[in-house]
Amino acid sequence: MTHFKHFKSTMLAGLAGLLLSGTPADAGQGAAQFVPVTRNITSNTRWTRDKVYILTRMIFVHNNATLTIEPGTIVRGIRKGVAGSDLANEPGTMVAARSGKIIANGTAEHPIIFTSINDVNVPGGVDTVPLSYRNSKGITKTVSLLNYAPNGPVQNNGFAHCETWGGLVILGRSYLGAGATGSTDANTDGISDTHTLNDNGLVTDDTTFIGADVIEGINATLVPQASGPSTPKLGVYGGTNDNDNSGVFRFVSIRYAGDVIGVSNELNGITLGAPGSNTIMEHCEVVFNTDDGFEWFGGKVDARFLFSMYNRDDAFDADEGVRLRGQFFTAFQGDDTAVRVGYTAPGNGALTGHSLNSTGGNFYNMLMEIDGSEPNGQGNLPQSQVDIFNFTFLSAGANGGGSEHAVRYRLGATGSINNGYAGLLAGGLAMSLSDTVTGSGNFFLAARNVHAHLFTQPQGAGNDQFNVVADAVSETSSQLNSIAPYTKNGVDLRVASASSVRTEDGVTPPAGFANVRYAAAALDNTHLNGWSALDALGVLPANHPTRIVPALGITGSDHPTVTFQFSGRGGSTVDYPSATKFLVERSADQRTWTPVVVVTDGDANDDNAAAGSITIDDTAVLTTGAIYYRVIGL
Repeated sequence: MTHFKHFKSTMLAGLAGLLLSGTPADAGQGAAQFVPVTRNITSNTRWTRDKVYILTRMIFVHNNATLTIEPGTIVRGIRKGVAGSDLANEPGTMVAARSGKIIANGTAEHPIIFTSINDVNVPGGVDTVPLSYRNSKGITKTVSLLNYAPNGPVQNNGFAHCETWGGLVILGRSYLGAGATGSTDANTDGISDTHTLNDNGLVTDDTTFIGADVIEGINATLVPQASGPSTPKLGVYGGTNDNDNSGVFRFVSIRYAGDVIGVSNELNGITLGAPGSNTIMEHCEVVFNTDDGFEWFGGKVDARFLFSMYNRDDAFDADEGVRLRGQFFTAFQGDDTAVRVGYTAPGNGALTGHSLNSTGGNFYNMLMEIDGSEPNGQGNLPQSQVDIFNFTFLSAGANGGGSEHAVRYRLGATGSINNGYAGLLAGGLAMSLSDTVTGSGNFFLAARNVHAHLFTQPQGAGNDQFNVVADAVSETSSQLNSIAPYTKNGVDLRVASASSVRTEDGVTPPAGFANVRYAAAALDNTHLNGWSALDALGVLPANHPTRIVPALGITGSDHPTVTFQFSGRGGSTVDYPSATKFLVERSADQRTWTPVVVVTDGDANDDNAAAGSITIDDTAVLTTGAIYYRVIGL
């Protein structure tokens, strides 16, 4: 028999409505304690929000250790070389090695922020920026303040900086299609029959090179090729465990990161090497990165509510046999020629002033590029398959020509894009929603319920390098409220009220994803306000709804009811429109969440006749323990 006290309510996850409360310097503004991190983490460790942690080099979590980062914690990284770490190829970087985990389970009210040493656009502001720090060589470095204001001068403003630290790297033990893993698959499970033999089955031995690759962007001296217990290979990823668990990453913001060691050897904002299906990633953003926002190298994993914006290369990139399913992906590119509008002098009317990355320029490449297994899609298994549901992809289309701002599957990769909206920013060049590159192996892309404005439509089966199931809608105008990336309050990712994107149709996503029945990543909620870097820069719309806190009751002996209001709540200046969709989810551990229902006011799932108030009856029978609920305004 379940009792009412077993039911817990949680703050809405994913609805951006309130300003952040509390700061990492909660013990007293200006009194933040700065903790330089100089050694790898080899035992269970907890980082607390009353301190600011400084990554002084590449910091690996390994030796079966777990690093837990409290919600609201700020982590700062430094540049490589004499400017920061005094190590030629080691910027401050956070790495979860195969034998380590990171629990970064932030909230919308208290996100976990990874950023540069001197970024002031965080809770606590300048008081969380150290005057100096001691790096891993024991050398004291003075911190020079850069200008992170949105109206700062050209080359020195909140839109300009990148490559100020390394990034977040997550390495797992899942299968990947790289190296000489073979293509024989007698049992048709999608995995090479010889993969385990190539790995020698030593999936618990972190000192033996059992993975198929070394992650890019990491100094080669940290991952020597010789085997033996004295040379642990902390940069190795891959293995034979598709259910591997690298941790939890929720409400994590990665800002101004990236590093370039050489050609095709860069650190992305978030790099994932062979993550397994028990790795949780949702409500994460990467902004102003010098390379890709997110990149997956092999693995088998799901992800939701990912945001890749203003990044210098691809927004989302995947290869080496990754098997990725995603929902609610948002991407938009920068534009070198755009001006900042609506900010006070000196920024108003000035060029965006992007800083140059180490390769000497600004580049904005694909919105999403999916490559096959390596090398060059020649049949190694597993093969890449990426299926995305509910996306909003926007491009300036101004750098490198239209074909460089596309969704591209190539070199044997398969998958689909479903229930999405693709559009160009003002003044953008025409581009292809999906394009092809000559290479070995055909590839297949299913594009279903995709609405596109100023994009050419997906190419048809006449091209032997590209086969498509076309179900695309050509829109005559933008379907979003407004997108002007360098304009104050100009980034409104919500769908216009009369848009055809709201149509109740589309592809049903797989189990575990929300069947929301519209074609975009966001409907009436940007999901970014209050925790994103975009909020600090003032580009998000001012009229956001407030967060929703569900109230819980009980029906009969064991069925919980979830009730929440979304309009007419007194004191709320902005509310959701009456037709807003809400996603109700449950969890037994607040780690993984399961969709219960997608509901709108007055529909068949709503048990409450009162306008602006919704009640649903969760028919799950509870036997032991607590159950938690959250409500996400879509």
